[in-house]
Amino acid sequence: MVWLRKTSRGALYIDPTEVTVGAYEPFLAEYAKADPQVWGQLGLARLKDGRLTTRDGKPGPRTWVGGKPPSKFGPDHPVTGVGYFEAEAFARWSGKRLPTVEEFRSAAGGKQFPWGSSYQPGRANLKDARKGGPLPVGSFKKGEVRGIQDLIGNVREIVREGDKYVLIGGSYLKRPQDARLTQVIACHVYLRGDDMGFRCVKELEWDD
Repeated sequence: MVWLRKTSRGALYIDPTEVTVGAYEPFLAEYAKADPQVWGQLGLARLKDGRLTTRDGKPGPRTWVGGKPPSKFGPDHPVTGVGYFEAEAFARWSGKRLPTVEEFRSAAGGKQFPWGSSYQPGRANLKDARKGGPLPVGSFKKGEVRGIQDLIGNVREIVREGDKYVLIGGSYLKRPQDARLTQVIACHVYLRGDDMGFRCVKELEWDD
């Protein structure tokens, strides 16, 4: 993880990349376990009513089939087809949490784009890159900021805004003007888009 800032009790760190297929695969067992400590009451309800399933109706990300990600995805691709119930559950399971909008923006130094105020082609997997889908995390090295990859592009990321969830950063389907970090869009409770993913943050406390 990458240091983000000091906190009152220690320091806040952010994942350097979006959560990958390889990192998410061990979490698949939690769909069957249905642990309320992992899923929370609302997430558990969505799990039990069959809303968190794969394309073939099995528990898992919507883009997966037969317990496996799309065939073109390797372990370093971002996990996609997950909504905020799954993102929150994974974060709890891994001892982390989802970032807030403010925390996500601060990772980019508060700028419209991670590198500055204007868009620069070749730094992110957005629609103008014409890649047609997510790429392995960190594929656009020129877009890296302080060791943090893909703050815009590749997949839209689920973050918290107060007691709600929103999407930030754009994706391979979005135009550069739609990926500016100064704007967010609402994340519907049941939305599990092909271009949606997430990353986590963790606060580490210092010893007294």
